[in-house]
Amino acid sequence: MHKKLVIVADGSRAQLLSAKGRKLHSVIQEMKNKDLNTHDTQRLRDARTGDGHFYDPHCSTKDLEKESFARSLTHEINQHMLHGAFDSIILVASPQMLGMLRKKINGHILVDRSLCLEATRLNIEQLEDRIFD
Repeated sequence: MHKKLVIVADGSRAQLLSAKGRKLHSVIQEMKNKDLNTHDTQRLRDARTGDGHFYDPHCSTKDLEKESFARSLTHEINQHMLHGAFDSIILVASPQMLGMLRKKINGHILVDRSLCLEATRLNIEQLEDRIFD
């Protein structure tokens, strides 16, 4: 039976779980986006209106922080997959995070399934029901 790495993520946190068949076994790792909402946006806004800045950036600080978190998460996924402990992955993520992860995951990694779902607050039994239905 194939062993799968299940990633459940949104912009603020993520869980990496192991699954065998249609059963989730354990949480391997939990990650939190420590950068989210830590930047002083008023100071950044003030800096943008000062001398030398003639336009606003096209993305918010929050989006940049989520992008950085997605990069850290895909690094962890790639490390787990390089060690050969898992055959494939299942992605369960919020719409924005799912798009970011799909772009950044190594092309050699087999994505068994991906679900666009806000699931970071679900327990293991609820996740099993949603993922393996």
